[in-house]
Amino acid sequence: MEGSTHLLGTVGGPRELVALDFPPGPRWLDLVSALWTSGAAVLPLDHRLTHAEKRAVLDRARPTAVVGESDDATLFVGE
Repeated sequence: MEGSTHLLGTVGGPRELVALDFPPGPRWLDLVSALWTSGAAVLPLDHRLTHAEKRAVLDRARPTAVVGESDDATLFVGE
C-alpha cells in the first residue's frame, strides 16, 4: 500500500467524494482503503463504462477528484 499512502497527501479527506477509475484487483483495494482511511467517500467507476458514460456519472456526482490509471481519470477534477 506504499503507493496508496502517497495518495492520502494529495487526494481525499473528510467528506470529500473521490471517483475511483481502476479495474478490480489488489491496487483497487489498496486505494479504497487509503481513501476510506482519509475519511473520503469513494465513488467506484465501472472500468467497462465508455468515456461518455463515465462523463455522465461524473457530471452528476461532481466528485472532488478522479483517481485512475486510464486517460478517463483526467475527465474531471472538482472545484
